Amino acid sequence: MLGILGTTALLLDGGPDDSWGRPRERAVLATLLVHANEVVPVEELARWVWPADKPVSLQPRQIFETYVARVRRTLARLPAPPALRAEGDGYRLVVEPARVDFHLFRELLAEARTLTAEDPRRVVDLVEGALWLWRGLPLADLTTEPALAWRDRVLHEEWLGAHTMRVRALFDLGQYEEALAALDELLNDFPNDEHLVHLTLTGLYRRHRLAEATRFFLRAWHRLRAEGDGRAARQLRRHHLALAAAQPAPAVPQPTMVPRGLPSEVPDFVGRRAELVVLDDAAARRSGVVVLEGPGGVGKTALAVHWAHRVRNRFTDGDLFVDVRGGSAVDDILTAVGQPPEQTLSRRKRERLLALLTAGRRMLVVLDDVRDAGQVRRLIELMPSCFLVVTGRQRLSLPGVDVRRVAVPPMSDDCGIALLSLRAPGRVRNTTGLGALCGGLPLLLDVLAGQLTGAPSTQLDELTARMDRRRRLAVVGEHGQRTSPGESCLTWAYHSLAAPERRLFRLLALHPGTDIAIEAACACDGRTTAETLVSITHLMAARLIRPTESLDRFGRHEVLREFAARCLERDEPEDDRRAAHVRLLDHFIGLTTRAARMVCTGAEPAPDQAGDGAARFADAEEAIAWFTRERLALPAVVRQAYDAGCHVQTWLLADPLARLVEWFGGGADSTEIRAFALEAVRAVGADEAPALHHLGVAHLMAGHQDAARRCLEAALRMPLDDHLHVSVADRLGRLAASRGDTAEAYTLCHRAAVIAERLGAVGDLAWLHCRMGQALHAGERLEDALVHLRRARTLARQDGARAAEVASLVELAAVHRELGDHRAALTHCEDALAVAEEIPDLQAAARICVAMAELGRECRLFDDAVSYARRGVATLQGTQDLAAQAGVVEALGDALHHSGEPHEAVVTWREAADLYGFAGLSAMTARLRGKMDLGRVGGTVPPARAGSLAPGGIERSLPPVPHTFNGHADG
Repeated sequence: MLGILGTTALLLDGGPDDSWGRPRERAVLATLLVHANEVVPVEELARWVWPADKPVSLQPRQIFETYVARVRRTLARLPAPPALRAEGDGYRLVVEPARVDFHLFRELLAEARTLTAEDPRRVVDLVEGALWLWRGLPLADLTTEPALAWRDRVLHEEWLGAHTMRVRALFDLGQYEEALAALDELLNDFPNDEHLVHLTLTGLYRRHRLAEATRFFLRAWHRLRAEGDGRAARQLRRHHLALAAAQPAPAVPQPTMVPRGLPSEVPDFVGRRAELVVLDDAAARRSGVVVLEGPGGVGKTALAVHWAHRVRNRFTDGDLFVDVRGGSAVDDILTAVGQPPEQTLSRRKRERLLALLTAGRRMLVVLDDVRDAGQVRRLIELMPSCFLVVTGRQRLSLPGVDVRRVAVPPMSDDCGIALLSLRAPGRVRNTTGLGALCGGLPLLLDVLAGQLTGAPSTQLDELTARMDRRRRLAVVGEHGQRTSPGESCLTWAYHSLAAPERRLFRLLALHPGTDIAIEAACACDGRTTAETLVSITHLMAARLIRPTESLDRFGRHEVLREFAARCLERDEPEDDRRAAHVRLLDHFIGLTTRAARMVCTGAEPAPDQAGDGAARFADAEEAIAWFTRERLALPAVVRQAYDAGCHVQTWLLADPLARLVEWFGGGADSTEIRAFALEAVRAVGADEAPALHHLGVAHLMAGHQDAARRCLEAALRMPLDDHLHVSVADRLGRLAASRGDTAEAYTLCHRAAVIAERLGAVGDLAWLHCRMGQALHAGERLEDALVHLRRARTLARQDGARAAEVASLVELAAVHRELGDHRAALTHCEDALAVAEEIPDLQAAARICVAMAELGRECRLFDDAVSYARRGVATLQGTQDLAAQAGVVEALGDALHHSGEPHEAVVTWREAADLYGFAGLSAMTARLRGKMDLGRVGGTVPPARAGSLAPGGIERSLPPVPHTFNGHADG
């Protein structure tokens, strides 16, 4: 095989050899391989081989004869060397095309094209085989103009064409996620390729990722228009509209994947026949709840996972394993079904989305290590058709819930010995009483197996005798104290470790999680990384920690963490314990600070701000992956730091952690973290105002307006720097506006605006003028409102604050509409819509479409009103904010009714009522039912028909339609 898809190589059995000759010789062979079986004149060879900036020899024929002779000697190394002949004024390389990687690539693609309609799986295999031939850029040894032009054509037409053929075949197979991942990578290299953009949009629609499809379309469309490619922009819009028209309206979010999220099957599972029978019996019902109760380490999780693997085929809608300790169970399940929650969704809306996505679906969900009955009760209410298996140490009180409780007792001696024999084969000499030594707990039996496996064969009898002695001391300890069998086993295993491993084992108790990064273990240990890794290896061999699927992490059972905590308290000097805790906290502070900067602001922190360990994040994607893994443990780290009196570290860790949690939409979760930060600030005597401000913002995100106002008002009474003063007053002004106190809202925003103008904070000033205009509008001071809103728009344009520009334009339209100047209102709406789509902000764009539909109705432009409303519905198709989607669908129904289509209006209102129902807004649903009844009985003549149907041209209309300008109809 000869290769030019990369460097010019001889592809022998041992792999590609591209060091066989000098650069010009490799260039000659590459050119002949491109033109295989064709005569290549010497002049053409010279054009391909010699760069333009280097003159060709006066006698190129003689030079090429030398190169060709060397190439022939190289080809002679091949088992069946191709013939390189001199013909006429050039050279011909006679070779079978299948022996040249480029020509073989073409042959495979040609075969794939013949099968596109009948065998897409074979197409994928052929294309992937063809793409595997590529080792890099083709003709990598040539830099001449003809070679570069050939390379560019092959990349764009053939290599890219191969990838698009594979993507289309994946579409035909229904493997949309794999296809979209491939398209995403291709668009990074070819962002302006029209075909790739169309394919990506098609894939997003077929995968029902409709909101993402709309955002993708708007970004691509605006980019094409900005580049002056109007033809491509128009074609893309037509393609988008055709895809959107094929979707049902309204398109509610749907699961885009069947989750299969169980952990790996438990190895060497033994016993539990009675419990498995109870679980099988419970699963015969379509849905239900089974609670596995028992002490830590008794094997509840192993039983749940083993049983779930046995029956997972019964649950066609998928299976999940969720660790609920971090409070993110709803988000985890949404992500597992292919609908990761949008950042702006509140907790209540996420729960309603989960209820919608799992309605009528039969999934198997294992909820592990549950300690809060309220959490389980809420998930039961949200997923009534699913089968839930709950594990917990404590009895969960679930009154009114049909629960099947299964007590998981310790293993019998026979089962314990069977498990021990499987996990330490050939190492158990005397089985008498070993089950009692471990208290019948599989966790401790596994620890014991680790001790037996690691012991030399010559010491097994002595080791067994020592274990038996430990068993006899299980009830009354060596010094007369009472101990449990399990405690005795762990104490024996702990003392069997060498001193460095004992120290690391107990120091790991400072980490509150059960999934630990090796970097965090190194921070606890304080030794070199190599030394810590050796100790981690020994602890794994002793089964006191366990490997995980990630090579840079390890796991630990909660029971072992609790035992390690007792050892830490007893054996580690207080100063050493505190020093290790501070090292661990500094590790988390560095990483969390860098992650927050990279994820929330997109900025790179200075090295002295990031901490030593933080340099490991190459980009925001890595930072997000790290935070996702650590999200369960980090809040507990903050609590531990505060409880230990490490107030400075609590403060430094809580702020970036809360920003990350808030960025991921967990406003309710951030309030506790911010509260710890405030208490820590008070403890060290630092300035409380910033912490109060942050806590107030967290309460706002969680929907706790009274708590937010108390925090912000307390901050405002303190000495504030100007930037903080602006933010606090602005937020208090928004709170005042939300409760209808427009005078207070204006006063607070004006106070903030004076300071912002002094600071030259143009973006803040734009928002503040917009809010003052909104307050004046609400207070019916329309002319004064226009002054502030025009100023807001000017400042927003000056600062590039697109969201502020949209808000000011929308409010300007509302004021002009109230003044009766519908033309100006419509112009402002059109400007606002263009900016909102360019951002893109789908919710804002949809609200603007609703406002334009209302303006169209008022101006009796009924067809335009329907068109705008449909555009708003299409914009929010498939978004997760069901209430906002219901609002635009209702507006479409109103527009249809007024345009003279009462029956279609009733159908559309029914769809809006369903969406309100999905969103849990029963009052809105009831109001729409009344509107539908009115439309059905024909008691109202739609205005578009009133001129022709009503006597004398007198118009009759519905009662005033609730105002939906801000996206939420007034109840």
